[in-house]
Amino acid sequence: MIFDEFPTIFFNDIDTLIATARSNKVATSLAMQDFSQLKKDYGGEQADVIMNICGNIISGQVMGDTSKMLAERFGKIMQVKDSVTVNRNDTSFNKSTQMDFQFHNLKLLLCHQVNFLEWLLMIQMKK
Repeated sequence: MIFDEFPTIFFNDIDTLIATARSNKVATSLAMQDFSQLKKDYGGEQADVIMNICGNIISGQVMGDTSKMLAERFGKIMQVKDSVTVNRNDTSFNKSTQMDFQFHNLKLLLCHQVNFLEWLLMIQMKK
């Protein structure tokens, strides 16, 4: 089932429909511009339930609360940070690691990341 512009269509107990469809090997795709639309039309609690039962999220550029929610949802990974300090007498190089969000606001996907997402989507559709 594919629902484009999903927040403009109101389904009572849509979370039950999605869960039941999944148990019967039916994939459901919900498309929306921004999570705030879903919260406005379905209410905060129901919107959270809908987002939490979705198995995969494909997102374009988003801002604000939606961006923060996606960054938290994708989680943190160990990232390597390189730094260079230059002064009059010396140049030093430092490498450190720290946990940081995988995706930040305005981070663009590289071509191989988009290909990977397409591959994941194809596998999901075959299930």
